[in-house]
Amino acid sequence: MSESAEPRSGASRDDGRSRGRRIWILGAAVLLLLVACESGLRFLGGRNSLFLFRVGAEKEWDPHLGVRLRRNYVNRDIRTNSRGLLGPEFDVRKAPGSWRIVTLGDSASVMPARYNYPRALEEHLRARSTRRIDVINASCPGYDSRQARVWYEREIDGYEHDMLLVYLGWNDMGQYNPDGLVYKLQDLGYARALTILDRIVLNVYLFRSLYLVRGYWEQLGDVSREPLTADVARRYREFYPIHFERNLRAVIELARARGRLVRLLNYAGLVVESPTEAELHRMHFPRGMGKHLQKYLALKAAYTRALDTVARDTATPIIDVESFFHDPQRRRVFTDSAHFVEEGSVMLGTIVADAIQGDIAR
Repeated sequence: MSESAEPRSGASRDDGRSRGRRIWILGAAVLLLLVACESGLRFLGGRNSLFLFRVGAEKEWDPHLGVRLRRNYVNRDIRTNSRGLLGPEFDVRKAPGSWRIVTLGDSASVMPARYNYPRALEEHLRARSTRRIDVINASCPGYDSRQARVWYEREIDGYEHDMLLVYLGWNDMGQYNPDGLVYKLQDLGYARALTILDRIVLNVYLFRSLYLVRGYWEQLGDVSREPLTADVARRYREFYPIHFERNLRAVIELARARGRLVRLLNYAGLVVESPTEAELHRMHFPRGMGKHLQKYLALKAAYTRALDTVARDTATPIIDVESFFHDPQRRRVFTDSAHFVEEGSVMLGTIVADAIQGDIAR
């Protein structure tokens, strides 16, 4: 019996050592995988990385802007010229005796691509004037005020134009708000009281995937009309988008230095005090808000304050497109918080054309 027991004891020790080795090997493999993933995300997802952005077929990488519309791209309704702008080819110098307008914006100035508001504006103005009116659509989906500023300073400024129309802010609201991505807020000094989770996310790229999970989860919920708690109301009341103000000022100052007229547009959309139930279903919320209407209203108010401040300090008129859509019947043209169908392009183009008609007639 003793002779047969010894091998079993040795075999047990061998099995234990084998299991231990397998656990160590598995642990090391998992650790190496995590390190590889973290290193890959830091390399591919770094600030100046091509892979930081989801580049669609209509976009191409740009080292200064991140992405831009692809040059000479044609696909259904999206048609760009050799400069990567929506619309036909144009010369750097405007035609003699003509009046040229540049619209600087985001997707609200691009969609619907077949007939957006800059195109509607051009048609309205041409029908009213005996002189040639050209509108260059310098807008790109996804652009915030920083990208628009860089684009204007590096490129659009070089295209001769008489007037600049600026319609920006929706993407800034989505990225820079009290519940926004902590690593973006940290870059601009908005994130001050960091939680432990915030510090982990700032230093471990793998944990940033939690934002994606949270974003998808939030979109499944219903819109909340509940009032803000005192603490949340204070956070939103104290938030002021200083980066947005600075970017607008820089663009306006450069345009004015060239002798151009500048006009700002405020925020037309579904983010209103009393949206209908149908509008609530169409509304799209920035990630992190939990689809809370009062948060979105408070955020929009903060960006409106910044817009008003810039307009006042620089004596730049604001074209009030927002009040036109106070009527729910008119808001039927919006497909989500800020984008609209072609009928909306006609409405917006008409409002802007009416506002600047006197400037062109000078």
